[in-house]
Amino acid sequence: MFVSDLIKYMQKYRFGESNNILVQSLKENAKNKNTQQSTNNWVKVWKSWAAQNGYDDSIEKYEPEGVNKILEEFYATVRKKDGGDYEPDSLRVMVTAIDRYLTEKSTNTP
Repeated sequence: MFVSDLIKYMQKYRFGESNNILVQSLKENAKNKNTQQSTNNWVKVWKSWAAQNGYDDSIEKYEPEGVNKILEEFYATVRKKDGGDYEPDSLRVMVTAIDRYLTEKSTNTP
């Protein structure tokens, strides 16, 4: 369903019927491309760090207690490619991106 179709549908019926296709379409259209790109970037950094440090890079497979401990280590030791520290704002974006990724994975798992 295209956004224009969705708008026409919503204009015609103020409280229209909901269905899975409509809900999925709304979710997909609500995603910001830059946000998704940032999430993908930070997950890639995680995967690289995990592989280098002997962890399974499938972060979504860990139990909550286990992932918290590993993420503490990750956040404390992750560095830029040149070995420098990330700025605090970058670290906040990283934490938010990893959290977003885990939230999306947990809501897409049966």
